[in-house]
This record gives sequence, structure tokens and C-alpha cells, in this order.
Amino acid sequence: MTGVDGRAAVDRKATAPTAEASPRPLAVDCPEYELETNRFESCYLGELAFSVRLIPSGREIGTGSVLQVVYGYVDNRSRRMEHEVRLSLYKATGVVRAGVVGSVAVSCTSSCTPSTVPPPQWLRFRTTGYDTFRAVTESPGTATDFTNPLATMTIQSTAPNPLTDDIGPRADVRCDSTPRVGPNTGGCVYYLYRPTYELSTTNADTEEVAWHVWWAQNNLNTAWGWEDHGPALTRTRDRQLIRDNRTEACRAAPSPRPPGQSCDEYPFATTHEGASKNPDFSWHMIDARQNTAEGRDYRRPWYNDNRLLEDDQFWVRVILPPGGAAAAPEWLPPSKN
Repeated sequence: MTGVDGRAAVDRKATAPTAEASPRPLAVDCPEYELETNRFESCYLGELAFSVRLIPSGREIGTGSVLQVVYGYVDNRSRRMEHEVRLSLYKATGVVRAGVVGSVAVSCTSSCTPSTVPPPQWLRFRTTGYDTFRAVTESPGTATDFTNPLATMTIQSTAPNPLTDDIGPRADVRCDSTPRVGPNTGGCVYYLYRPTYELSTTNADTEEVAWHVWWAQNNLNTAWGWEDHGPALTRTRDRQLIRDNRTEACRAAPSPRPPGQSCDEYPFATTHEGASKNPDFSWHMIDARQNTAEGRDYRRPWYNDNRLLEDDQFWVRVILPPGGAAAAPEWLPPSKN
């Protein structure tokens, strides 16, 4: 009989294939030995070296190296997770040059269950290309479920002693069916990732909101929501807190409002950093239609698409015009920066 022994992951060599194009457009990089995610996708690139030995003598009769790439996808509109695992037996000696049997499984730490299990495949030795395995798991029910899916590779040489290896660390996924967040079918996200809400000063629907946010991030004592400059904002769905934030932020605004204008506040009233909890805020009178459109047509669906629940954090990025800050409108207060 023979057995397969795993060795510590080794550095990739120049002959190793790189991560090929993902099975669908992917916004994350695929770093070596590090799981990277955004709100909906994950990717990991690793390598496992192994040897095949005779039992009971322990004499080595072959070696191999398998490059592992695992793409993970979660669905924000169903409680469904997909994994595509690519394995490449790109180095081999001895009996391993004939190939090995490879199989893949995806496990979870909670109630998720596999709906498709990829069959084993023969991994032949080659220096380019991958063998591909696809698996689907689902989170049943409607309860909020914090789960940690993990792809595992098993390889088998010419005898019954397999080698099993976890492909990267476990990912952190949350599946929920929270009312008023997307469809009733629920959805899943990589919930620890902080997404970025973008506002453009060149969007005629919301430009005045964007300029106000830009001014606030540059002039308040704290650059709320500005990544690498200040703390993230924290979502609240508490309707009373949202009302309190709006009331406090706009307490000093003129009443009645000037025709066609409304009071805009930052940090947003829909965050725990809003004015009723945080004295470091800004308000400004802006075009009422833009103010309504930004909250109703842009930010609310963005919250739902990203499944931002209570206490989830996010960033806010303002896209400036080609002229940069010099193009700021005259109605903004003077900037201290």
C-alpha cells in the first residue's frame, strides 16, 4: 500500500500557473495565502506540496505540488453560496506524474447544507491550466445565520490513504431574511467587509448632497466615513433614532424652509454617528429634490443591495469633478483645508 503525506505549503515557482480569469467578473484580487473578500465575493490562492510513500517502509515513490484557487460567491437575493475551486497538479515526480484523484467539499460551521457536491476528478500532471470543481451550499430557513464556509481538497494516489487540506481560512458569511431588506427570499453577504457608498459631484441628481458630504468630511473635527482619514459610519435602522438625528441636525435650520430647499445632514441620520448622538455634525440647506433623490433612489437601495443591517459599517467616498476641490460651489462655507 501507499500513503499520501502533506508538507507545508511552499513558495510558488516560476513554472506555477497563476490565477486565471475568474468564472465571472471579480472585483477582488486573489492574493497568495490570504483570503480576500468584498461584500459578495472572495478569493484565495495557495499551494500544497505532498509526497507518496510506501507503507509500511515509508519509502518515497513520488512527489507533487497542487496549486489551489477558490472563488466564493454569495447571493444578496437568496440564501445561497457558490464556490468554484480550481486545482492544478503542476509539479510531479515518480508515480504522481500519472496523476492523482482529487475531490472537493465545502463545509459550514452552522446550518448551511450542500445542494450540489462536485464529483471526484482525475488530476493529471500539467504545467498550465486547472481542473475545476463547483459546489453550491444553502442556508435554510429565515433566521439570521452567521456561517463560515470552507473549501477542502482531498487527493488520493494509488492506495486508500488520502490527504486532506483546507483551502485557505474560513470566510465570514451572514445570511438573513430581515424584513424590508431586499426580497423575502433573504440573502447572504461577507458581512465583515465594509462597502463604500459613492456620491459624485457630477451627478445632476445628487451633486449638492455630494458637495456637502465632501465639505463635512474635510471640515468637521472628524472625517466621518472617509476611509483612511476617519472612522467608518455605522448603519442604524432604528426609526426613532433616525428621526432624532434629523431633528437635532436641522434644529438651527431656517423654518419655514426656503422654497425648493431642505436640510441635509452629515453624518447621515441613518447612522449611529448622527447628530442626536454626535455633536460633530454638519447641516446645510440644499436642493430639496436632490436631497430626496439621494436618500430614496440612491442610498436606500444601496443599503439593501449590500444588506446593511443594524451596526454594519460602511465608508462614503465623494467623487470630485476634473477640477477637483477648486470646482466647489460658492454656496458652501469656506473650507478650513
